[in-house]
Amino acid sequence: MQPTPAFQYQLDRVSAAQWSYGSWKAAALDADGTFSLAGAPADGQYALYLRATAPQLLSVSTTVLLHVDATPPVVRISTAPSGVVSTAKVAFAYVANEEGATFQCFFEEGKQPAAGDLLLRRCPGAVGHVEYGGLVDGRTYTFAVRATDRVGNPSEVQATALT
Repeated sequence: MQPTPAFQYQLDRVSAAQWSYGSWKAAALDADGTFSLAGAPADGQYALYLRATAPQLLSVSTTVLLHVDATPPVVRISTAPSGVVSTAKVAFAYVANEEGATFQCFFEEGKQPAAGDLLLRRCPGAVGHVEYGGLVDGRTYTFAVRATDRVGNPSEVQATALT
């Protein structure tokens, strides 16, 4: 479920204020200085227009530009050893479809835990590439990665296992 955007304002001695925003219907501001948009807007650029009227019927207006991004990035493991490996050091490469994404990685011995149980940490090494050493022959290891875009939307976790 996508969150509904909420906005706050601070206006002194204003008797009325109203926002209008593109194809969305105009919204009156609540007494506490907030309003919510009905439904989550589609990703994209929007211009919010605020018009405030003071008791003396003076009005002031301003436009606020807003970029809505509620879509998580997609992360993909682009290079990974598979099956049985014959070295004590392995390398993985990964990529996200959104520029500026940050990555969290997981690499441990054992089968892949449930996604909610993964202890993801900032990936070591260069962005998009990580190496792990000290593998023990005959043991199973799991590598997982998740991307987070600039506004905090996390991707689904992608994982692979090797022995």
